[in-house]
Amino acid sequence: DVQWTSTAICEGQPVYFTVTVKYRVDGTPATGANPTPDVILNCTHPISNHPTHPSPETSPGTYTVGPIVFDQAGRWVFRFHFFDTCNDLPTSPHGHAAFYVDVP
Repeated sequence: DVQWTSTAICEGQPVYFTVTVKYRVDGTPATGANPTPDVILNCTHPISNHPTHPSPETSPGTYTVGPIVFDQAGRWVFRFHFFDTCNDLPTSPHGHAAFYVDVP
């Protein structure tokens, strides 16, 4: 399960996301998930900056992702990749969460 909050979302300003990841099976924090952002406005327009990677884990299962700079207004697609270095096997913790970010 994934929850997130962010600093104010404004065009051209750095935005930081606080992301909390828990295992759905038992609700324990997903430590070591190393969330990687994949952020695009459309198929040919990704974010122009490269945020810190890996994202720092500030407490078990909680990460600071960013800075993300949205260089244009519009509806952006934001995907978090978790445990990106794991094999894609049925027992792997590798996962994704996606949502829209509307930039005024």
